[in-house]
Amino acid sequence: MGAIICTDITKLWGAGTAREVVALEQVSLTVGHGEFLVVIGPNGCGKSTFLMMLAGLEMPTSGTITYNGEAISGPGADRSLIRSSVAERYGSCRQYRYNVVAHIPLEQPDETLDPVPAR
Repeated sequence: MGAIICTDITKLWGAGTAREVVALEQVSLTVGHGEFLVVIGPNGCGKSTFLMMLAGLEMPTSGTITYNGEAISGPGADRSLIRSSVAERYGSCRQYRYNVVAHIPLEQPDETLDPVPAR
């Protein structure tokens, strides 16, 4: 069933200019069906860029990202990106300012399950 496969993805901001910045360089990984991935790191290391590419909101400069065997070439109804402030959820937190989550379901939801109540 569903898998996310990233093969040698690189993302350059301002490619070909004097202000070119390497956000990600040759990242390769596979997230299999039912696996859970956590992306952590310091500010500016490419976490949000990586998740935006998984959601189809940004494209890699080079390399490929596939989901269920098909290249991610733009946003899709089966993927979303949710960004919220950690401080709002967990109180004041200077080191980790934002919590970024990519919601990419890897199987069809079971319609018989009760939804989780909102807090």
